[in-house]
Amino acid sequence: MSSVCASRVFGHHFRAAAAAAIPAFLKDFANVRDNLKRGPVHHAAADGFTDACKYFLKDLKLDVNEKDDLNKTPLIYAAEHGHTATAKFLVDYGAALEFERGRYPLLYAAKKGDIELMKSLLSKGAKADFVNRDFSTSLSQAALSGQPDACRLLLENGANPNGHPDYPSFSPIGLAIRSCSLPCVQVLVEANATLNSPATSWEGNPLHQAAYFGHQEIVKYLLENGADPNIKCVTRFSDDDVWKPRKPIQVAAQYGKVGVVKVLFPHTTPIKGYTEWSIDRILGDMQPGSLRRGGGTWKRKEKGQSREDALRKGKKSLDQRKGAY
Repeated sequence: MSSVCASRVFGHHFRAAAAAAIPAFLKDFANVRDNLKRGPVHHAAADGFTDACKYFLKDLKLDVNEKDDLNKTPLIYAAEHGHTATAKFLVDYGAALEFERGRYPLLYAAKKGDIELMKSLLSKGAKADFVNRDFSTSLSQAALSGQPDACRLLLENGANPNGHPDYPSFSPIGLAIRSCSLPCVQVLVEANATLNSPATSWEGNPLHQAAYFGHQEIVKYLLENGADPNIKCVTRFSDDDVWKPRKPIQVAAQYGKVGVVKVLFPHTTPIKGYTEWSIDRILGDMQPGSLRRGGGTWKRKEKGQSREDALRKGKKSLDQRKGAY
């Protein structure tokens, strides 16, 4: 029997025994591990069988913090699968709340928006701003999952609204924008999340990110709350993108977010190099095809040339090259 099949058989028989609360049968599983090294407490926690967890931990003295090959403990499985009562029992029993190089329960509770479990974890000493080895925080996961109440609770308990200072690509507000969650964006802005910092991320400032994803309501909200539409950031949202400083309106135009361009246009000061400052001209100049053709649009803007002048100069240069042959 393969290890995967063995794991499925183990899980099936274990759940049947746990559901029926048969201690004698459960005892047979005490030393059994599946292909991912998950033990009986892992499976009991993942399925929300609190009584089975009690039996394994109190009667058989199994380890409440045993890790499997995925670096997960029973508490993490309970939190991940939304079994609040089971998770709270494990916390009260002494389950570890954080692991420096692994996953941590508060992150999963925040991702699920499990406020009751989050409060329990925080009351036992879980750190609201704990950063794991992937530079992820509970707040960033709550924002990415569109959980405004979880975001608010974490912020009230000391979470940094800007996430990890050295990794702006993982900023909670950027992840909230990615998840299209205006409520999460509002909670973070109310907590003074940074909107106009000198961009050190390839995604730019929040307004650049909202422009890229085409979130008109988020763009409007950011503008109403002080986001600067005239800050240029060196953004790169795709492999064939160009590394050039751009305003949010240029990002929106490049990726065809016409509605966002219309929202940003009245708030954006004219960009040098445009002889005609209009929505149609911005959309025409910023299409990906024109940028991929050697960045000609950018070059003629930098030289202060109009589109027509650049075309005439290009045609003259081509005629000269033809005459050389």
